[in-house]
Amino acid sequence: MMLVNNIVLVKFLGVCPFLGISKNIKSAGMFGLAAAALMVFSSAVSWSIYHLFLKPFGLENLTIIIFIFTLAILIEILDLIMHKYFEKIHSAIGIYFPILATNCAIVGIAFLTTEENYSLIHSLIASAGAGVGFILVLLIMSSIREKTETMHIPEPFKGLPLAFIIAAVLAMALMGFGGLAP
Repeated sequence: MMLVNNIVLVKFLGVCPFLGISKNIKSAGMFGLAAAALMVFSSAVSWSIYHLFLKPFGLENLTIIIFIFTLAILIEILDLIMHKYFEKIHSAIGIYFPILATNCAIVGIAFLTTEENYSLIHSLIASAGAGVGFILVLLIMSSIREKTETMHIPEPFKGLPLAFIIAAVLAMALMGFGGLAP
């Protein structure tokens, strides 16, 4: 999940924060850590809810609503904890913290691990791998974007167009780790 099946560059989940927060390496790292921690925690909680309540009672059709509601609660808990104990991280993430609530990479990993019918341990390993992969691409993208700030770039390519070009090249490079097998 880290490189070959990267949650951002292969599954295209979490692209909004990937492009929005990747202008500064420090805030990208802080956001990546918070998102990765939330991926693992929400995956564990979602797995438990699905396998202990939804599946046994035949309520699988409520999975989307329950997972999104669960994520919203976990975001609020994380926000309170970070605001109280990790003020530097909370302030570094700044206005991007609410994006965690709508980050489809976090919800997506919960759905992917449920859809693949992973065990709890396998689900935690997959979500941790996805979280580390999310951090890696955020840090790589932000370091490249910081370097491009000092370069002479034609006006039409500045900003988001260049970010899309960098993301495409980065996706092709990371997909190369998967080899040529279909």
